Formats: sequence, structure tokens, C-alpha cells
Amino acid sequence: MPGIKIAFDNVGKKFNGRHVLRDLNFTINPSESIAILGANGSGKSTLLQMIAGYIQPSTGKISFYNDDVLLAPENVFSHISLASPYLELIEDYTLYEMVQFHFGLKKIINGLNFKDVIERSGLGSEMDKPVKNFSSGMKQRLKLTLASMSDTSLLLLDEPLTNLDDAGTVWYKQMVEDFSAKRTVVVCSNMNEPEYNFCQQKLSLSHTKVSVS
Repeated sequence: MPGIKIAFDNVGKKFNGRHVLRDLNFTINPSESIAILGANGSGKSTLLQMIAGYIQPSTGKISFYNDDVLLAPENVFSHISLASPYLELIEDYTLYEMVQFHFGLKKIINGLNFKDVIERSGLGSEMDKPVKNFSSGMKQRLKLTLASMSDTSLLLLDEPLTNLDDAGTVWYKQMVEDFSAKRTVVVCSNMNEPEYNFCQQKLSLSHTKVSVS
């Protein structure tokens, strides 16, 4: 599935009357990989949640285009997959059940199957283990696997190396290499370069503004 375009028109977000983000005007082009960088509290996760549709802008508008055709808001969800520390898994499901549930909602990329997903997660020996018994690193691998291997045109990754060790970092880089081609990829990072060093463009958030490099 080819990447989609995202256009920000004077986008802002306020919580309790305080601006977290303000006057954001930029475009993420189709099949482009972009890192959104900033310190804690700079609004990175808020921006990503607005892109994902979890929260709405207080001002302005975010528009999504597929082949330059404006997507209706109710159709955007099917184009998005997300991995984030705040994303909940179904803890009572086994690994296999969690994979089965997720891919009942979205297609698996490149015509792969459940076995391929579990194998690529590196968690195959835990297939029948409840997710609630997984370590934090195992849960992060599962979140990244589900998002990366969903057949979506927009892949959103919020601090993807959270809870991953060195081996997990190597695994993450391979997953990005194997499953990000032709997709629009947005990575939020607290300046942890291995999370985003593949990105073609960088957006730095500071004092509610964005600068592009």
C-alpha cells in the first residue's frame, strides 16, 4: 500500500487552556519517513495522537490524501498502524491470540501469515504464553511487530526503542528496513538517534513550534 500525504493547516492543541502545540503548518509527503524530535513535554506524543485520530486539534485541521484524493475522516483509520508505549495490549490473550485478533482488523503486509508474524517478532517460543506474563521488552517487540506488519500506508512509531535491549535495537532496524518501503513513516523520539536515523526529514518541536530540516 503506497504512502499517504498528511497536511497540517494552522494546527494547535490546548490542554486546560495551555498551548502544547500551536500554528503547525507543514506537509508530510507520500512514502516519506520523518522524525518528530523534542524533549519530554514538547508535544511529540500529542502530535502523533492527533495524526492517529486519538485526539482532535483544538485549532486548525489535519488532512490526509491518498493519491492526492482527500480521505474522508471515517476512512483514515484503515490506513494507519501505531506502536506506542501508551498503546494497550489485551493482557489475557496469548501471543497467538493477540496476533489473530489484531489481524482480524487489519491485513498482514505482503500476503504473509500468522506464522510469519510470530516468527518475525522473535517471540515464537512464547506463542501460548499470556501477554500479561511478558516482560516490557517482549511487549514492545509485539507492539512493533503488529504495527510494522500491518498492511497500512501510514506507520506511526512513538519512541520505538522503549524497553528494548541491544539485540532488540538490531531487530528493530531490520524490521524498519523490511517493512517501511513505500509507506509514510512518522517516528517520535526524544533525540535517540537509532530510533530515527533512517528518516529522510526531521521536525524539531520547541516552544510549541516546529522547524524542518
